[in-house]
Amino acid sequence: MLTACEIPKAPHWDVEILVPYSSDTLTLSDFLPDAISLDTVGGTAVFRTEPQADSVEFRLGRMCSQCLALNGQTVQVPAFEYTDSLDVPFPPRLVTIDVTSALLEIRVTNGLAFDPLKPDPDPADAGYIALVERDIVSGTTIDSAVISGATETLAPGVTRVVRFSITDKQISEGVRLVVHVVAPQDGQTVTIDTTQATKVAVSLGDIQVSGVAVVVDGVTLDEQAQVRLNPTLRDVLARSAQSGRFELLLQHNLDLEGAFRASMAGSPADLFSGDLARDIQLNQLVFTPGLVQTRELTAEQIRQIASFERVAIGFRAVVSGTETGPSGQSNVAWFTPEQFLYARLQLRSTQRVDF
Repeated sequence: MLTACEIPKAPHWDVEILVPYSSDTLTLSDFLPDAISLDTVGGTAVFRTEPQADSVEFRLGRMCSQCLALNGQTVQVPAFEYTDSLDVPFPPRLVTIDVTSALLEIRVTNGLAFDPLKPDPDPADAGYIALVERDIVSGTTIDSAVISGATETLAPGVTRVVRFSITDKQISEGVRLVVHVVAPQDGQTVTIDTTQATKVAVSLGDIQVSGVAVVVDGVTLDEQAQVRLNPTLRDVLARSAQSGRFELLLQHNLDLEGAFRASMAGSPADLFSGDLARDIQLNQLVFTPGLVQTRELTAEQIRQIASFERVAIGFRAVVSGTETGPSGQSNVAWFTPEQFLYARLQLRSTQRVDF
């Protein structure tokens, strides 16, 4: 009877081992322009924007058309009225900022041979310079001020400084300063020089913002981490692995989409090498949050991973924004300091256990 029956083999079970290789919160800085940095104020995370500044010179020949025919003559300065503007645009990629607080400073320096304010205690007879700061896109007034000859002078070579404290404003693409000069005739006699100019400088500084909209068009995210495998676990994986799979989970609340890749190798230099003997890659992934994305692994690949004493893990993504900017810009994404990008990479390995 014994010779007629097959001798039973020792029973075995296939069990699954979960190996959490990496669980990293990735930085947002790769998606933001260099002009934006993350800071903490009073325990609250905020963005800071680099100061933005520009200046322009308004020449007398441009402001006073009657002065062109009088150039070089010593005469009474004619009355004139002039309006112009100066744009201080945001740096490339920065579209909109939600300003928590900022300081806007305007400096008006008189390079003319006379005082364009034509000082007079009667406001009806005095000249003035009206300064209006506006949002470049919407034209909404941010703040305004008047330098009036009824209370001030602007003698040759003198600089007047006007400061605005900006709070809780949204500004898109930059600020526009509108300058309106009214210089009535009051008998000042000078030698007309149409090349002389009044200089106006604008700076936006000490900028704290609670949110920014930026253009993210094919921006590359490249992050690395290293972990050391437990020697016992390495031995188990090497001896009895049957099959397995990588699992990648992204969690984020960003207005971004695009392609994603991951790599696991024995050293950072071997990540994404493309050499099957040096690294194992997960390709053709997407930047979709909450989606567990997998790649099947052979027993040989698991043994290859087990041979890495220290495992290097790399994440790469090429992403773009999903929104439209106020002037029709494409690939715009909105960021706040509280947003997050979390990546979890783990290995599920099926092991053969004999009893």
